[in-house]
Amino acid sequence: MAVPPRGCCRCDCWNAKTTVPRRIQVEAVGCVRHPVRGNEVVVVRELARGGLKFYSPTKYPEGSRVEIAVPYSSKAPNIYSPARIVSSRNGAGEGLAEYEYGAVYLE
Repeated sequence: MAVPPRGCCRCDCWNAKTTVPRRIQVEAVGCVRHPVRGNEVVVVRELARGGLKFYSPTKYPEGSRVEIAVPYSSKAPNIYSPARIVSSRNGAGEGLAEYEYGAVYLE
């Protein structure tokens, strides 16, 4: 994996000491597409090179394969990336009936 030169990234997502990508804090709209549950618009709070964190009132089992589009727009075509849900936490969002999910992108 090629490491970009220090200071080349405006978002400062690379740690200069370890060259490990960090998480970027965002507040973006995303869409999760599940084969059984259909499409759901969600709030995305963290982005990283290998995955993301999103919040949803819907319960998804860990290990579920989904497709995720970030950013998402209902008025334009979206690009969905395959992902797998690797972690979930109940009541972690702003509402008590909301789940926090960690998902990794699949290649």
